[in-house]
Amino acid sequence: MPLNNFRVIIDGKLAGMGLPDREALIQLKDMGFKGILTLTEKPLMYDEIRYFQYHHIPLKNFKAPYLDQMVEAVEFIDNVDGPVAVHCQFGKGKTGCILGAYLIYKFNMCTDEVIRRLKAIFNSYIELSEQVEALKDFERFLRTKSYYEDGCSGKIIVKRDYSMFEECIHHFKVCVYEDETEMILKTDSGEIVLSFKGDIGRKMTKSICHL
Repeated sequence: MPLNNFRVIIDGKLAGMGLPDREALIQLKDMGFKGILTLTEKPLMYDEIRYFQYHHIPLKNFKAPYLDQMVEAVEFIDNVDGPVAVHCQFGKGKTGCILGAYLIYKFNMCTDEVIRRLKAIFNSYIELSEQVEALKDFERFLRTKSYYEDGCSGKIIVKRDYSMFEECIHHFKVCVYEDETEMILKTDSGEIVLSFKGDIGRKMTKSICHL
């Protein structure tokens, strides 16, 4: 049985597909895949998932992913030593958006070129204007350097579990950098600076930095 909407995006590294069943997971294992990234609201529950490095990022249907979700997805894909299969229910909009984010990150491509290339592979990738805008936000985020740390690894660094300003960040679609206890929200109209004191202040901030 063929894999549902299966498309190879980067040979030896990245593919997109629809929701896999148990047979599909075995087939992916036999094909040499090492990682599975699930974007449906519920995770995969098959025992065969033990064959892979597995990660679940629940994305809402008919919505664009948030910036921190895109960073989390790209970080997971990049850290798997081998091919990764990314899937949602049908392997279309949400899958295409995350595939596009990885191409922007890995090859420093612009959003328009990424969309053109993905749609040449499978026209149903990236179905919503919101998803296009999310990719453009992600591209701008990667092109903006932070001055957070001297020891720059070249990797995306994500500090999670700081949800105090999550809705504000999502609403304004801003880039957020943390400098000790100072958080800068970069908006189209300028910068909003929020300052905090002590460890509690640090725990209140959410930082997503590309170094």
